Amino acid sequence: MSRFLTDAEEILKVAAGRTDRDAMPDEMAILVDDNGTIRMLDASGWEIESLRANFGASTAYKVVAREGLTRLEGRSSTQRCVLEVASPQNIARTLLGPSWYSTASSLGPHLLQSPQPA
Repeated sequence: MSRFLTDAEEILKVAAGRTDRDAMPDEMAILVDDNGTIRMLDASGWEIESLRANFGASTAYKVVAREGLTRLEGRSSTQRCVLEVASPQNIARTLLGPSWYSTASSLGPHLLQSPQPA
């Protein structure tokens, strides 16, 4: 696997696992120039190719985290990728339906516990 795709997967893994959603923007860019210098910035309103061109980056990754889905778009001069991962809650909603998920969530951790012996 290429370094470009390996880096994209690692960035997505970190972005999808973050719990401090208020501490970072919903759209983040990670730009790498030809010297390996890394720049991170708020990417709200930017297209990935515009980021690459405007900041002189050889590689750009844009991460968007919204509504239970984290999406990464990556671009270099010769490669591009789009990776997405849904939150576990979003997957449960999709598989089980919104009404069941809402009911199960309100039951809390007791939902999957076995009954205690008498």
